[in-house]
Amino acid sequence: MNLKSFPPAVDFAVPEIFRAVIAASNALARLDEIAEVLDNSAVFINTIPVLEAQASSEIENVVTTHDSIFMADVSSSKVDTETLLAIRLRKAITVGSDVASKRGISLKLASMICSEMLGREMKLRQSPGTVIQSGGKTIYTPPAPGELKELLASWEKFVNREDVLHPLIVMALSHYQFEAIHPFSDGNGRTGRVLNVLHLVASGLLKQPVIQMSQYLFEHRDEYYKRLRDVDSQDAWIPWVLFMLEGVRVSAVESASKLKQITTMQLSFGEKYDTKASLIALIFEKPYVQIGQVVERCGVTRVTAANWLESLERQGALTSMVSGREKFFINQELISALRSSSAS
Repeated sequence: MNLKSFPPAVDFAVPEIFRAVIAASNALARLDEIAEVLDNSAVFINTIPVLEAQASSEIENVVTTHDSIFMADVSSSKVDTETLLAIRLRKAITVGSDVASKRGISLKLASMICSEMLGREMKLRQSPGTVIQSGGKTIYTPPAPGELKELLASWEKFVNREDVLHPLIVMALSHYQFEAIHPFSDGNGRTGRVLNVLHLVASGLLKQPVIQMSQYLFEHRDEYYKRLRDVDSQDAWIPWVLFMLEGVRVSAVESASKLKQITTMQLSFGEKYDTKASLIALIFEKPYVQIGQVVERCGVTRVTAANWLESLERQGALTSMVSGREKFFINQELISALRSSSAS
């Protein structure tokens, strides 16, 4: 095993880290403030984790789309494996957020996330982890199975400490350590990225998991893996922490921009189109909706629900599509907003 000593004996009280922590913390505070004052927080608790799940899966070359996830959400049809994985990952984020806010980050939580995501109970691996090679040379070998419990106990103690280091630095360091320990036979990357989001909730930096961090890591995937490997080979902790702090800042700015855009869109929807407030709330929580969901949510007959949706389609507010025997009405403007990127 060549796992680095943890926590690292590094002085993080340097100007560039200080500036990065302040910038990321301010961006998170603005995001938290925006999310807290929204009338329909269910919109963001439903949609932002979808984006996080989709991007985190894509890092692992599990490719699905926002549309397929939203459609599967309300469909009775069987979904493909990639979409099912993303749906499970979203559930892991939302369920895990409640646990993290009450009990902090733990191995039990990590196991729950990984098990929920993969659809089977995930215990600590009993086989060697994935050896990392570069240029024909082995640059990292994960710890042996017999060492995992002790290492994870130290990781769990560190990630929940409330002294010395800022929670954002703890998040960055603990993410490296979790990936380096490689506790499960599968799903370590996605589990570790969910834990990043939940760490922000557990530490009180966010009240809800309304940040999409994995998109930044996907867009900078080569640098993400390079920074991880540079810690292994060069003890490059400072560049790793700076990379993660910038990821938090950019992700918080991007997520806040999406929340503001969607909030404005939802408020103006009722002014532009003739429909019920309860229906507006539903089609912003679920960008793909069927007549049955309107019946259940709004307490109306199928005829009334169909008339409402078809009226919005005629007004240009929704589009529709048929897949097999199912018909979906789509809030295309919301889908487009969720796809957009405007962070800086």
